[in-house]
Amino acid sequence: MVRGEESFDGANITRTRGDGAAPVAGVVVADRSPVVRFGLRTLLGSAGDLSWAGECESAEDALLLNETLRPELLVVGTELAGSLSAVELSVLLKGTPRPPRLLVYAQRDLDGEAAGCLFADADSLVHESRPCDELLDAIRRTAAGQRVWRLAGGGSGGPPCLQSLGFRLSCKEREVAGLVLRRMSNEEISSALHVSLPTVKSHVKSVLRKCGVRRRTDLL
Repeated sequence: MVRGEESFDGANITRTRGDGAAPVAGVVVADRSPVVRFGLRTLLGSAGDLSWAGECESAEDALLLNETLRPELLVVGTELAGSLSAVELSVLLKGTPRPPRLLVYAQRDLDGEAAGCLFADADSLVHESRPCDELLDAIRRTAAGQRVWRLAGGGSGGPPCLQSLGFRLSCKEREVAGLVLRRMSNEEISSALHVSLPTVKSHVKSVLRKCGVRRRTDLL
C-alpha cells in the first residue's frame, strides 16, 4: 500500500506518493464514531490517489485540522462530538479564505442535519449504506470539484429543493437555511451568525420564496 507523505511549502502542504507519482488529494475525516473513522481511514489507504491526512471527532478539531493541514477535502459525518454541529462546521469551513471541498457522510439522507449541511454549501452527500467503491468515487469527484449525491436505496439525485433552486441561494441564505433546518429560531440564528434579527428575517423570507414554500415548517 502506498502511503501519503506531507511536506510543508509555506502555508500549504504538498502531498506526494512514495513512488514519486503525481500529488494525491489529502482528506480529513470528522466523525464522533471511532469505528467510522477507522473504516474511512482504511478505505482511503486502499486508494493510491487519495491520502488520509488526519481525523477527529469534533467540529472544533476539524476546524483546527483544516487550518493546519489545508486538506483538499473533508469527509464529515452528521454526528459530531463537541458543541458545534455539522451544519455549523459547514458554515465555518466554507467561510474560510480557501475553503476545502466538503462531503457529508450521512446516516440519514436528508434529515435536518444533512440537508442543513447542503444548504450551508457542502458539496456532496453520500449515505452510509452505499458501497465502498461508490464512496471512493464520490470522494474523488468531490475533490475534483464536482457535486455528488448518493442516497439510500440507490438514488443519486440532489435534494429536491436544491435542484429546483439551481443553487441560486446566496452564501448567506444557505447559512440561514441550514440553521432553519436545525430548527433554530430567528433569535438563535441571529446570535450564531452575528447579524441583526431584521437581517435574519429578511434572509428567511427570501429562502422561503426561492424554495416555493410559505412557512419555514414546510422546509422541515
